Amino acid sequence: MVSEGKWCQVPLTVTLLWPPTTTTTAPGKPTAVIATVGSASGTAVVVWTAPMSSGGKPISVYTVTSSPGNITATTNGTFATVSGLTTSTTYTFTVTAANSVGTGSASAASNSIVAP
Repeated sequence: MVSEGKWCQVPLTVTLLWPPTTTTTAPGKPTAVIATVGSASGTAVVVWTAPMSSGGKPISVYTVTSSPGNITATTNGTFATVSGLTTSTTYTFTVTAANSVGTGSASAASNSIVAP
């Protein structure tokens, strides 16, 4: 029993994790991928929304990939112009995000466009 105005000593054990632990992963999937016909022959402009999760590290690069052809464009923003497309060919595009941990899963495919 502790009387009023008296201190009670309680043993306390503290475990410190050093260095602090953090979990980082590759980024999530970009979303809302939209493709439009580019202004120059054989080009398309692709825009998207950044992933909900960067994986705990900054996203360093996005890669846009065409289907068919696997033609790629890279950028650090949320849009890219893909060039080298074959005129009159129908394409869709996917986007991946990468950070220092790795590359995340590809987005769902964009709408289809016919390259100019």
